[in-house]
Amino acid sequence: MKKYQLYYFLLIFLLTSVIAGAEEFYIEEYDYFLDIPAGWQVYDVSDISRAAFANSSLTAVAQVISMAGESYQSADAMYEELRTEIGAEGDAAPFLFSGRDSVFSDLGFISNGNKMRGYFIFINGRQSDFILMAFSGISLYEEIHDFLLSVLDSFSPSSGEKYHPGPVSQFYYPFPGRDEQQRVVIINNRRGSIPYDQKEIAAAQVLIEREARILASYKEKEKRVGAWQRYYRMIYRDNYHRLDKLYLFLENIFRTGVADLPRDLLAWVQGFSYSRTGTLADLQSPLSSALTRTGDCDSRALLYTMLLHHFKIDALLLVSSRYSHSLAGVNVPGQGARIHFDDNSYLIAETTDQVDLGLIDRDMADPSGWIPVPLGDF
Repeated sequence: MKKYQLYYFLLIFLLTSVIAGAEEFYIEEYDYFLDIPAGWQVYDVSDISRAAFANSSLTAVAQVISMAGESYQSADAMYEELRTEIGAEGDAAPFLFSGRDSVFSDLGFISNGNKMRGYFIFINGRQSDFILMAFSGISLYEEIHDFLLSVLDSFSPSSGEKYHPGPVSQFYYPFPGRDEQQRVVIINNRRGSIPYDQKEIAAAQVLIEREARILASYKEKEKRVGAWQRYYRMIYRDNYHRLDKLYLFLENIFRTGVADLPRDLLAWVQGFSYSRTGTLADLQSPLSSALTRTGDCDSRALLYTMLLHHFKIDALLLVSSRYSHSLAGVNVPGQGARIHFDDNSYLIAETTDQVDLGLIDRDMADPSGWIPVPLGDF
C-alpha cells in the first residue's frame, strides 16, 4: 500500500498569510464540498489533495486530505497510521458516514513544541478516501470547539450528497434514522402517516443550537451577513433530506401545479400555531415544525422554502435584524411585493400571518432591511 505523508498538516502553522476566498468551496478534483465559517479563508491549496483553511487569527486550522478510493483497507487503518505518525493520544469510535466505513476521533498532539487538540474524521470510500481535521492550540480549544465541529460537519463527500447531514451529525446519530415512529397528520382534509425518528429530530436540533452559538459570536457588522447566511445553509443542508418522507406525502396532496402550489403550501404553513423554543437559536427544526404544526417566523419560513425546493420551485429565505422577522421569497409570476436578488424577482411570502402571497406589512416593506439567504442550487 502506498504510504501518504499524513503529517503534512502539521507544517501549515509555519505559514504566515492566508488567501482570501469565498466561504463555500467545491473541490472538483475530488468532488467534495466544504462550507467554512464566515471569516475563515483559504490557507494553502498549493496541493489540492491537502487543502487547508484557517480562521482570521490563524488560531484554528482545518484540512481535507484526499486520496484515491480504497487506498486503505479500513478507516481504522487510516486512523492508526496518522495517530502513530504524529504521536497523538485520545479517543476514537467507528461509525458509518452515508454508508462509508469511518472513524471519528478526538486527539491531542504536539506540533513544533505546541500542545494541540482537535477532531479528526477518517472516511474510507470507493471513489475517494478522506481525512478531515480541525484543530487549535490547547489553550483555545474550548473557545473554538464549536467552530472545529462545524467546519468538519460542513463536508460533503460528493456533489450528489451535498444536502445530506454531515459527518459530525451522522456520528451523533445515524442518517436515516433507525427508530421510526408514525405521526398522523391531516392536511386539506386528507389524513396520512408520516414516518419519523424522534432521535433524528433531536440530532437536527443539536446542530441548530451549535450553529446559533457560532452565529452569536460574530460582533463585527462586516462578517454578520455572511455568518447569517452560513447559519441557515448549515441547517438547510442538515435537514433537506430529513423532509423527504414528508414531501412524498405532500406531493400527493398539492397536485395543483406551480401556479397554485406556493399559495396552497403557504396557507398550510400559515395555519401553524405560533411557538418559540426559548433556546439561543429560538429555531425549531423544519421536520419538527411540520409534524407538530408549530413554529415562529424563522422555523416556518425555512420549512416553506425547503418544501418549495423539494417541489423544484425557486425560493429564498429572507431574514431581518431590523424587523426581527423572517419571510420567504418565491420566484413565481403574480402581483404583490417583491424583492430582487441575482437577476430574479421573488414574491414575498409571510408565513406567520394569514395573508396572500405578495403581501407584507407596510412597516417592513423596505427591501434594504432584509438579508437574502439563497439556499439550494437554484
